[in-house]
Amino acid sequence: MPDQLQFRRGTSAENDAFTGADGEITIDSETGAVRTHDNATPGGVAQLVATDLTAEVLGRVGENLFINGEFDAVRPGAGAGVGDGVIALNDAFCFERWRADDGNDGRMILTPGQFPVGEKLDGVSTKLFHRMDFPTIAAAITAATLEQRIESVRTIDDETVTVSFWAAGTLGGTFSLDLVQDYGDTGDVSDTTPMGTFVLTGTMTKHTFSLVVPSLAGKGISGGNDYVAVRFTLPLSQTGTFDLAQAKAEKGTEATRFVSRPQALTETLCEKFFQRINTGFTFYTGALSTWRWWTGFSKMRTAPSLSVNVTQGTVTSVGVTASGVEFQHGSAPAGNHTSRAQVELDAEL
Repeated sequence: MPDQLQFRRGTSAENDAFTGADGEITIDSETGAVRTHDNATPGGVAQLVATDLTAEVLGRVGENLFINGEFDAVRPGAGAGVGDGVIALNDAFCFERWRADDGNDGRMILTPGQFPVGEKLDGVSTKLFHRMDFPTIAAAITAATLEQRIESVRTIDDETVTVSFWAAGTLGGTFSLDLVQDYGDTGDVSDTTPMGTFVLTGTMTKHTFSLVVPSLAGKGISGGNDYVAVRFTLPLSQTGTFDLAQAKAEKGTEATRFVSRPQALTETLCEKFFQRINTGFTFYTGALSTWRWWTGFSKMRTAPSLSVNVTQGTVTSVGVTASGVEFQHGSAPAGNHTSRAQVELDAEL
């Protein structure tokens, strides 16, 4: 019979109470974990088993609750390229998923900013940042804000969330960071909980805030479109810039290292909320006849509202779902026709 090698083994409690020799190995008979010892630490150090490793890997997939926290996806039409400014008022988007409001004073310019090639923050390569620029002072009715709305208010409930980001700029005054719980179109009135305040410096600085999110117990959630949001509120009556990079919201008390999603994945996630498509074709009609054409697109979170910009001929929408829209093309007289339109599909929260 061949020789067999066996290590000491015992229950989790027995292992916890045991201090092994330096380099000794014991086995936890309850969990299957291997423990290594150093002649000093009671219980030794448990090593990961396969089930632990699987849970660890799965727990990190999508750990950033923000979509587009790396600011890779620029909203179509927000500018031809980096450095193009967009004068914006309310509910404006320069980068996908990041909603800006200027406080109704009409002086905000949103710009995609670009880091020098090779720039790293915390050892993580980064390319773009979100810039809000206020070149003049105006008497704002309310303070300007920048926020991301995360689908479903149930995403974070009675647990700790940590928000981390890098910021810089020349805008003076104190910024505030808040968490907003919105309970849907016909639900309870939304709640806002302060997370903290910060000020800007001329160089990119990392800020981290943690909060135990209030419980949803007893809240009325109804009507759809409920969400939880992280909102930056800017100081009133200031000139200057506010730059934001590598924004992350995650469950837990610690700010972990920022990990970028592949840009293709980021853009796919963004398409649940906003898309821009082009439709059109050449066709023949008889007198007073029209054509109807179904155009499909990536499935969105709900049937979107449409903004149809006709560039040639006649195009009108007849019906829309979360994954497609039916357009009516054409008009009299009989003959060959071409119709084209650029269509914005908006399912933002």
